[in-house]
Amino acid sequence: VQFTPFSQSILSALKTIPSRIYIPKITAWSFPLEDICTVENVLQSLDDVSLEIEKFSDHVVKTLLTYRKSNVGLNEPNLEKHIEKTLVDAFFPYQRRGVIYGVMRRGRLLLADEMGLGKSIQALGIARYFKCDWPLLIICPSSVKFSWLNVCMSLLPIKD
Repeated sequence: VQFTPFSQSILSALKTIPSRIYIPKITAWSFPLEDICTVENVLQSLDDVSLEIEKFSDHVVKTLLTYRKSNVGLNEPNLEKHIEKTLVDAFFPYQRRGVIYGVMRRGRLLLADEMGLGKSIQALGIARYFKCDWPLLIICPSSVKFSWLNVCMSLLPIKD
């Protein structure tokens, strides 16, 4: 959830939901998919603020919740066993969840976060988990090739 301009009443309302996570880098609040109705209801109950809420379609929410329930019971991969500590320690909690999700999907996913949230680190984490399938080929625009090089050099072990 992102809102501008700042509103104390919106902030107070969001803080009533226990599952909230604040992401300071993008000044946004994140909530589990299961709480989407709660978030919408809390925001719609505000009388002193005019809101425009961009909702997910009911079909999308239902599909995602169904998919999530179908994955309950799958063993969560042990990242520390397969990925170097320097890389695992670099993950924010949401990135760690993304890497776990990517590993559980055997690397078949689309990382579509906003710019600056660490898709490169997540992609390297997923790729590093499957290092037995290397060599790794990174295809990227020329404008970000040095960013990829820097991330690889700083987070992956260098072998002579």
